[in-house]
This record gives sequence, structure tokens and C-alpha cells, in this order.
Amino acid sequence: MARKQKKYHYIYKTTNNLNGKYYIGMHSTHNLEDGYMGSGKRLWSSMNYHGKDNHSVEILEFCDSREELRKRESEMVTNDLLKEDLCLNLKVGGEGGWHKYANAAFRRKMETDESFRVTFSKRMTETNNKRVQSGEHKNWSHTYSWSGKTFTDEHKSNISKSKSGTYTGNNNSQYGTCWITKCGEDKKVNVLELTGYLTNGWSKGRSNYIKPPSNKKFGASNGNSKLDEESVLEIKKLLLSEDKISTTNIAKRFGVSRPTIYDIKNGKTWSHLTFLN
Repeated sequence: MARKQKKYHYIYKTTNNLNGKYYIGMHSTHNLEDGYMGSGKRLWSSMNYHGKDNHSVEILEFCDSREELRKRESEMVTNDLLKEDLCLNLKVGGEGGWHKYANAAFRRKMETDESFRVTFSKRMTETNNKRVQSGEHKNWSHTYSWSGKTFTDEHKSNISKSKSGTYTGNNNSQYGTCWITKCGEDKKVNVLELTGYLTNGWSKGRSNYIKPPSNKKFGASNGNSKLDEESVLEIKKLLLSEDKISTTNIAKRFGVSRPTIYDIKNGKTWSHLTFLN
């Protein structure tokens, strides 16, 4: 059975009342009050972002049939029209629907129009955030969080194999360099320069130590110090011990934090005390 023809066929123009951007399309219907505003991708994005209430629709002209309607749209929505900054159409008229030509036009505009690319990206991000907040869309970043996930040994092995050699040698951003620290300052240097820095009071490694004000007191002269010179000498002895006692255990033994032990080890505090065997 042949499809029943709609009663009305017309060319319409939907305009964003806030920025003047517009979309021209064709529509066939039995009811002129059906509320149809258009189906273009960029038009949808505009209505989602600015709200339908900020868009208005006007009928430009009526046609006698669907065939005549397609022909008329192809005459109105041309390549020249697509080049206009305010035009929201992505393809020439007369074909209807979203297909490869529209995709190609969209990609071309994304690649060549920096302003459009930035605006479109921002608009889609804000639109999706609104949909997440309203519950219309799920927040996929939370739904697919890796937190708490476990992997089988086989999966781990496959990941390891796929990444093998990826970040080694010259492909590693740290290749040929190392971190050094001195008085709270961290610096990454070439390993060939390391010896020179070490002889000038720098130590290998990196810390989150914040350089204190110049008037800050160190060691026993600091009223907040939990350690005395005897304790610090004992700590330095343990740090140099061949038993390799961990800094965690040393910190527990003397009732201080691990950063305190690291500072002593790296000469940031109590540097005036020297342990002699």
C-alpha cells in the first residue's frame, strides 16, 4: 500500500533569537501546529544549549508535493549558503536526513574552522553536563571508573606485553636524567652533570620539602624539635648501618615522621652534626 501523502509541505526557517543563527529545512505534515522545529544536528545542539524557547520558526513557502518540496529545498540550501557564518545547515538541501555528506561537511568545518570547533566542543560539554545532572544521561566517567577494578593474571600479562619497550631508552622522558634536591629545591639534570652537583651539596632524589624561611631555627635550637643531638647521631648511625633498617622503623623508634628522617638523611636538617665511625 502506498504511503499516504501529507496535507501540507513547506520550507521553514528556525532562528536562534539570541545569536541570529538559522537553519532552513523542509517538512511535511497534516498539522501545521505540530511544533516541529527542525532536525539538523547543529540546530539540535543550539536548542539544547540555548533552549527551545529562544528559537522561533517561520514558514518561508508552501509546496504542492513532497517532490516539489525537495526540489525547492535544494534550490534554497546551496553550498554558498553553507559557507555563511550564521547558517546551521551542514549539507545542501533536497535529500533530507543525516548521512555521509553531512558528516563530511561537519568534519570539514571542524578541521578548518577553529572558532566553530571550540564553540561546538564547549557547547556539547555543557549540554552533556546538563543531561547528566538532570539524570537523562549517565556520567560515564563515574560509571566506568577504574577504581576498585581487578585484573586477571592473563590480562596483566597482556598489558605488560603490549607496553613492553614502549617507555624504554630514548622513548622514556626521564632517559639520561635524574632528580636532585638541595634545601627544598628539586631539579632534573643530565646524569653527566650529576657529579658536579653532588660535590656542591646536592643530593640525588626528589622531595616535597618546602624551603623554610631564612629565620627558621633548626635542630635543638628549634623549640618544636623532638630530637636532640644524641638522638640524631643515633639516627645517622642507623641510616649508615649495613642492616638496612627502614626509615619507617627508625621514625617509629624515635617517635617522629618519615619526612623527618628523610630530612636528616638528605642533610636538610641537623646537617651540622657528622657521624664518625
